[in-house]
Amino acid sequence: MNSTIMEDLAKQGIDVNIKAVGIVTEVLVLLLFVWGMARALYQWLSPKFGAVSWLGRLLRVEAQPSFGTVGQQESPWRTLLLVSVLTLASRFLIYGFGYLVCVNRAVSQGYPSYGFFESFMNIWNRWDSPHYIDIARDWYLTEAQVTQGDSYLFIVFFPLLPLLMRISGLLVSNPTNVFYFFSGCVISNIAMCLGCFYIFRLTQAEYGRRAALWTLVLVLFTPASLFFGICYTEALFLCLCAAFFWYLRRGRYVVAGLLGALAAFTRSLGVLLVVPFFVEWMDTVVFAGGKKPERGSFPGCLKKLLGIFIIPAGTLAYLAINLIIYGNCLKFMEYQQHWSQSFSFFASNIAGIAQRVFNYNKAISLSTWLPELIVIMGTLVLFVLAGGKKMRPSYLAYIAVYIVVAAAPSWLLSGVRYFAALIPVYMLLGRFADKRPALGALLTALSAAAMFAYTAGFVCGAHIM
Repeated sequence: MNSTIMEDLAKQGIDVNIKAVGIVTEVLVLLLFVWGMARALYQWLSPKFGAVSWLGRLLRVEAQPSFGTVGQQESPWRTLLLVSVLTLASRFLIYGFGYLVCVNRAVSQGYPSYGFFESFMNIWNRWDSPHYIDIARDWYLTEAQVTQGDSYLFIVFFPLLPLLMRISGLLVSNPTNVFYFFSGCVISNIAMCLGCFYIFRLTQAEYGRRAALWTLVLVLFTPASLFFGICYTEALFLCLCAAFFWYLRRGRYVVAGLLGALAAFTRSLGVLLVVPFFVEWMDTVVFAGGKKPERGSFPGCLKKLLGIFIIPAGTLAYLAINLIIYGNCLKFMEYQQHWSQSFSFFASNIAGIAQRVFNYNKAISLSTWLPELIVIMGTLVLFVLAGGKKMRPSYLAYIAVYIVVAAAPSWLLSGVRYFAALIPVYMLLGRFADKRPALGALLTALSAAAMFAYTAGFVCGAHIM
């Protein structure tokens, strides 16, 4: 599969104009994003400043959304047990499937096969995972400290997951790479159970129990679901973001700020939680849910905003590590160039992905660029739909800023994995599935099929990272 899709199409007499593909994609991305922003802003601001009927009809927005309230629900322990059982069952389904794929591949190629536990690390310890193990074992190293290899570049990986793995190493006298790998997997599974618990409760509070169940299923069977159960940051990041939104909706602003800071210490995208925090604060405190704020409430409003300043502390702590170890708080930006990585306008980058689908190595196009393009464009379409479907403004704001920043890297190799942590998208799909069960079943089937295909590609060494 060293040829390109464009070359294969040319053999069939179909010529692809790469420049036109890029232009059309960029224009389509901008149209979808602007349309989604217009609907989201109208939905948010029209109840506060008065709806313009013709504009609402033009944008196809329900002008007076009535959101759910986070109140009393069933026993949280019962919910946690249910969600944990389903979450862990889905993880072992993925582990078992990956093992069967590897065994079948080994037998077909004449190699011996090994047991499930014997081969577990060889199957799942790929791409970024070994780097987290190295950080957990040695912490961040400078170029002078590294005699061979490129482990000095690992400062580009954020610290919270390897720090937790390193702390777990205190439980044994001589932790090995195997220990650190399995500790990372255990952390991911625990975080995934807690993350799904908060997602379930949040969705149940907003849209009801059936929508919450659909949302949970869609999270567990998302195409990139395999990363939620191995030594990657996805599950930890998902957990912290879900808990952040839960406590933000309950008005626990300081707790939400602390969770946001931990998310920012886990992934660079975590600092984006300042945006939904600010929008939620504006909506519930400043606008007071459409009510006139009480006299003398200004100091109270500012006090509730203090949590937003806690969130960047996670990013600042990461920059401090850069400064202490390398003498440059932006050293990670310099090392990003090792992967030919820079940051530019998101729409142009998405257009570049569309072009690479056709003119790049076919194997990588099918395993990396095409899935990324489908996920990103699908997220944009859902963003447009969400703007008119009574979704909270803070969720819409998070989707918007997440798209802009997550698609900003010029060489986006892990887009499917990055977008897998976008919680409001699952909530929206869960709401759609609740209202149209047949659509929900179709979405679940397609997502599960993509998940199994993605998992098979990952364990077979495809460019899925």
